[in-house]
Amino acid sequence: RFGLIRQGIQALVFILASALVADAKLSADLIMTAPAGQTVPAHTDSGDIVNSSGIERSVYMDVIHEPTASWMRLSLTGTHLEGESYLRIQSLLDGEIQYLGTRELQLWKRTSAYFNGSSLIVEIIASPGTSNRLVINEIQWDDTRQGGDPYCGYCGDDDRVQVIDNSICRILGGTYSCTGVIVDSESHMITAGHCMLDGTALVCEFDVPNSNFDCTMNHPPIADQFPVTGWICSAVGPGEDWAAVTIGPNSNGELPYDRYGESQQLATNIGSVGSPIDATGYGTDYDQCLLSNTLQQSEGTIIDVKDRSFTFNADVTYGSSGSPIKQNSGNRVIGIATHCPCPNVATRIDHPDFVAARDMLFNGILGDNCQTAMFATVGGNSFTTVGALDSEFGEPDDSMCEDTYLDWENSPDIWFSWQPPSSGTVSINTCDTDSYDTSLVAYEGLDCSSLVQVAC
Repeated sequence: RFGLIRQGIQALVFILASALVADAKLSADLIMTAPAGQTVPAHTDSGDIVNSSGIERSVYMDVIHEPTASWMRLSLTGTHLEGESYLRIQSLLDGEIQYLGTRELQLWKRTSAYFNGSSLIVEIIASPGTSNRLVINEIQWDDTRQGGDPYCGYCGDDDRVQVIDNSICRILGGTYSCTGVIVDSESHMITAGHCMLDGTALVCEFDVPNSNFDCTMNHPPIADQFPVTGWICSAVGPGEDWAAVTIGPNSNGELPYDRYGESQQLATNIGSVGSPIDATGYGTDYDQCLLSNTLQQSEGTIIDVKDRSFTFNADVTYGSSGSPIKQNSGNRVIGIATHCPCPNVATRIDHPDFVAARDMLFNGILGDNCQTAMFATVGGNSFTTVGALDSEFGEPDDSMCEDTYLDWENSPDIWFSWQPPSSGTVSINTCDTDSYDTSLVAYEGLDCSSLVQVAC
């Protein structure tokens, strides 16, 4: 459900998703996402369980086991928690634990983090007098399949070497992996646009450990995993492939820069042909399985420069999509790797639409328009319209709320996106004795181009 609120001078809008994603078009150039798991249906359902006692207690426990898995992730769509109740998920392999209350479930888009091992214990810890339900509708686990030519992007013999850099993360989607890079102290990230195409529940992993001898990946501790919360992107082929991304906090409430203190600086111009560069990313490596999907770096040069892209001959491959390309002379990011084969393609960091998207998402008023909608959770969600403008989304249909005087014209508005946990009724209010009268419109849809008004 979506909604937009205006208050004399203030406004709010709720939408389901803030991603603008164009259809990917591929020719001879190949995007470099890597296969990263298979997803299968699951059928765990605790039913509604009431904690009638006067104390917090465990009311349900189940063991999720997949004998062939080296890692697992759970989809929890349909799970319902009341009050201060929460889920406790633990790996039996290494003891890593994730706690998911109502707000955390929404932030992680009703999925868990990634756990190593083939067995998980899932438990409902219920607060007094609450009714809760655990539903696991899908399980994702490792997949050793190779995607296409495993050497696409190699410019001769693979010369990548393993490096440590906690400004660069491994991005995991439903069935693929990419690379992203933190670019400021606010933990904003950039990557390839096609890495956002499966935006259901993307996760960024830092300080990634080596993989296994069969090339299956291992995952870092839960505290080194961060949910992706929003983005603006383009994915319409080489030169038009970029994404500006926001990231949510980890299990400790930290953002990546808070935890690691590392980010990359962006260049203001692109080097000339022949300039030395390096490419750093989480590409696959089927020659050295332990290094597959870990952070490796290769050196090369710029081969050709175009208005919005350039080509280069540093080694990259599947999983390298979104890898930062840095010019050695200034040690700043000049582009984002997107396509192979060699010479490989990168989107220029000064691509005008890419610059505008970063400015809108990173430097503008958060929620000032649909594309930069803030991620809302059940409970209080703070906002301000100071500096906000009319997003010019269009006049709402006030026939749904006659005689309420929406007074929409030229009023600043703020947008939120919210993913409901289940079917039912939601109450949205901006009651504040020190505030203004509020106009609210709710929309439903998958992105900003498909919104349908459902309430006002």
